[in-house]
Amino acid sequence: MRNYLLFFLILVVFSCGPKKPVGEQPVKSETLLPAEALQFETESHDFGILKAGEKTSFSFVFTNSGDQPIQIKNVNPDCGCLSVRFDNKPVKPGEKGMIEVIFDSAGEFGRQLKNIEIEWNSKELKHLIIFAEVENDQLIINN
Repeated sequence: MRNYLLFFLILVVFSCGPKKPVGEQPVKSETLLPAEALQFETESHDFGILKAGEKTSFSFVFTNSGDQPIQIKNVNPDCGCLSVRFDNKPVKPGEKGMIEVIFDSAGEFGRQLKNIEIEWNSKELKHLIIFAEVENDQLIINN
């Protein structure tokens, strides 16, 4: 009898969880978009030949080809020589957005390849690539 009473008491305790207030809306989970929703006009750019110390920029333009808003969460360049600007407001379906990449060639030399990683409301990351050939008269390389 004692075991039945203990079992019943445990059952009552665990079945009486916190109640949701009347009218409270369930929390929406973020909709993850397919990779095809974020369409860039180009995913790479070649700055060409630059003199060391030059700063130059390029704007990567994208279109939301999906049916839900795109939210750019973070843009991570792989080098301190790159900085980025982007609007973190959602981009509605059919609208365009932009990510500006600024390359500072100070201290660089030779052929450069840099990667920019984009975190957005998808399980897929997007990557952008920039190239440049940097001429640096301050660095002398002996063969």
